[in-house]
Amino acid sequence: IDPSSVSASDRSTWCRSQTDTCSTLCDANTSENACDANTLDFSCACVAQVSFNISDYNGSIPAFECTTWIQQCVLQSSVNGTEQQQQCLSHSCGTKDAVALPVGSDATSVGSATSTAA
Repeated sequence: IDPSSVSASDRSTWCRSQTDTCSTLCDANTSENACDANTLDFSCACVAQVSFNISDYNGSIPAFECTTWIQQCVLQSSVNGTEQQQQCLSHSCGTKDAVALPVGSDATSVGSATSTAA
């Protein structure tokens, strides 16, 4: 999504949630944990090797972007009927709650506002 399509207040809230989610997943042991509220670019990496896909978790930038994309898609497709709206609604976004994850392999999750819902 285009970050400018989201209010500055919401982008700030999303970034706070993103860094909180990263911190939780890494059990507060992050080597990278940043989010830019202007661009929605973010980084998340754990000190320990923890494997996760940040997109799977609610409270992450990808989950917020996905939900917003669905909302925008439905609004834009309202003139084209229910079939296109159903296609918009068929996308799924991250719904897992963040919990500290066990040590495993590769604990890096980096993303940006250029990611799209799929």
